Amino acid sequence: MTKKIILSKKMLTCNPGYDIFSKRRKRAFFLCLKKLKAKISEIALQEKSEVEVVRVKITLACTDCKQRNYYTTKEKKTHPDRMETKKYCKFCRSHTLHKETK
Repeated sequence: MTKKIILSKKMLTCNPGYDIFSKRRKRAFFLCLKKLKAKISEIALQEKSEVEVVRVKITLACTDCKQRNYYTTKEKKTHPDRMETKKYCKFCRSHTLHKETK
């Protein structure tokens, strides 16, 4: 889902009558950038509040040696059951099945 960001011309224009290297020109340019960043962060904050994704931190433990080797996150909605993946265990020195633990 992408939204087009529409900004006013006033926000993007700087005073064209100044010399390129003048302090006024630089200040006007940086003020324009500051306004633009504020507007973009405001839009991003609105989008973030609309869609809230719940990710839960989980720990993966080796099934052979029971060492907790990996920490990751998962979405509860899409994966309600416990996660199982084959990963490398540095204690067993081989690829083994790792299961989600509490």
